[in-house]
Amino acid sequence: GRGLKILQVWVRPPPRALDAIANFLTGYLFTTALEISVEDRTLLRMKRFALLVLLALSLIVNAMPIASASVTPGTKCSKVGAKQTFNGKIYTCIKLGSKLYWNNGVNVNKSDATAPGIPATCKLLEEKSTSLISRVNKKGELAGEVLYSGKLQNLSPVNMATNVIVYFDWFDSLGQYYREKITIARLLPGQILEFGHTSNWYEQSGSSGEKRPAYIEMKSSCKSQAFKTKKVLISGKGIVKPESGIIDELDGVVTIQWEVISDFLVTNPFDRALYCDQVGCNFGLYVVYKDSFGNVIAGSLNQGLYNAEIEPGDSGVMSSSIEVLFDNLPVDQLLSRITRYEYTLVPNF
Repeated sequence: GRGLKILQVWVRPPPRALDAIANFLTGYLFTTALEISVEDRTLLRMKRFALLVLLALSLIVNAMPIASASVTPGTKCSKVGAKQTFNGKIYTCIKLGSKLYWNNGVNVNKSDATAPGIPATCKLLEEKSTSLISRVNKKGELAGEVLYSGKLQNLSPVNMATNVIVYFDWFDSLGQYYREKITIARLLPGQILEFGHTSNWYEQSGSSGEKRPAYIEMKSSCKSQAFKTKKVLISGKGIVKPESGIIDELDGVVTIQWEVISDFLVTNPFDRALYCDQVGCNFGLYVVYKDSFGNVIAGSLNQGLYNAEIEPGDSGVMSSSIEVLFDNLPVDQLLSRITRYEYTLVPNF
């Protein structure tokens, strides 16, 4: 008798509590044979729907990866199928034999988390143009070169810039009168490319070239393309020393040739050959020449691999150069400041 009494006191809830639980189960989960009013039926449906929503939410929350504490592969975990994110990987709790362990994890695909809609935008930085006088004839008429330099930056962190064009617009007192342009195959996401270019101007009678510009404006354009495969660029730098000397004296005109040449060894990391022929090259070679302080003085777009090729994995020598002729004038001191070069090779394929 005492045992039953103790069991009744400690285990059995009070009668009112049992009635409440019975009413809850009857009203929330089960239908009865009793007649139920329209209002009661509507309320019953709403309660059932609320319970189903709560149950679904609990299942979703339990299935979501956890991004909190550190995870070490091979250590114990508590629940099969549980996920946890740590250091760029998603780890899953798996069962081996009778024990639970964290697996080795899989990398989080960051490209899916970035904004694919950000298009490639080619921004010009530190653009500069310098006009040099290099030739003067007996009439005192002038001719010379324009040295361009600058940087191009692809502002998109996810898309590649293709069909990149840099325009050089020449102006005089009346407005624009000439446009020149260079093309660059591509810029990788976030890439900054230094470039340079050289052009000529003439103010001598009988010449067919453009006159000396009062000023030059540089503009750029490009197209945006999804960046799906890894592209490789080749870049390097070296020391260079310009050379100059008299190459001609005719009719009182003394011609001095100034030249800077950069030769460098390139190893082909691509899956196809690098080559140049009479039509052109399947790559772009962009070389800038700088002084000892890192200032860009001039640049070249010359490809020095004519009628030759470098097979994948092989090495070959490429060359780039700038040449300026000075008639009855000394070599401009700006060119004498050049001490080094930097190059970037961009494949067109």
